Amino acid sequence: MKITKQIEAEIKQVMNDYWNSYFEGKLDHWANYLVSDYRNIGGTEEEIWNSKTEILDYTKRIINQMQGTTELRNKQTQIIPYDPYIMVHEMLDIYIKIEDEWTFYQKFRLSSLIQKTADGWKVLHQHGSYPDSKTTQGEAFAFDTLKSENIKLQQAISERTIELEQKNNELALEAALERVRTVAMSMSKPDNLLNIAESVFKELQGLGFNELRNAIIQTFVDDKKYFNDYDFSDVTGGWISRIPYMGHPIIEKFVKNIRKNNDAFVETVVSGKEMEEWKEFRKANGEVNDIRLDGIR
Repeated sequence: MKITKQIEAEIKQVMNDYWNSYFEGKLDHWANYLVSDYRNIGGTEEEIWNSKTEILDYTKRIINQMQGTTELRNKQTQIIPYDPYIMVHEMLDIYIKIEDEWTFYQKFRLSSLIQKTADGWKVLHQHGSYPDSKTTQGEAFAFDTLKSENIKLQQAISERTIELEQKNNELALEAALERVRTVAMSMSKPDNLLNIAESVFKELQGLGFNELRNAIIQTFVDDKKYFNDYDFSDVTGGWISRIPYMGHPIIEKFVKNIRKNNDAFVETVVSGKEMEEWKEFRKANGEVNDIRLDGIR
């Protein structure tokens, strides 16, 4: 069949009517163009149909998503004769309506195998595809783009993993604090502070402080110049000691620093001769013996 201007205009009018009736939801009119053994391979994963019945059933299910919300614009049409058939190639832009505003969605390519019969023009086979948006001119595959996207994806996963770890740590800390708070709320006498020290020690271990020697709660009795030391560890168990403010340089320094500090944190380092003197002071004061201090110098 020779493609004259008249035939070209007729085919373009047929294809326009075909698509307009589809997107307007006039499915009975649209289906008149399809032969019973119509075939189609569409642009999405599920769009493979092997009969007029199959594509019509599918279209009836999804047409509410398309009707009035989809337009084909900037169409370029190429007509190729394969006697007695005609191949129609259509290159176009798909626009969709989002909140009453038309928005460019994607470029699309359509191939339609049609034939003129006694009953008019019929569509036998169609294929639709989206161009690969990742490739650039001259590329068969978008290796550089994919590599870049993979790097970005790995970075996003790494950042998300860090966020989740931080969140999990925060949740674990909140849960530990709540358990300590529960013990504290059950306190009925001063000696129960030892139970809180035990709870703090165990919760800190559960949070990863594996080198922790003990946990201590201290109450200061200023008028008598001593503090009560509620000491718990998994080696010595619980122990309560009364420690005078004066009598050893380490204790005097500790009391002075803890009293003037505003952020509730004081670091005291003991080593060498001071360590040996401090051990003797602990022993003379009647504090519980901790064998773990024996090897420390």
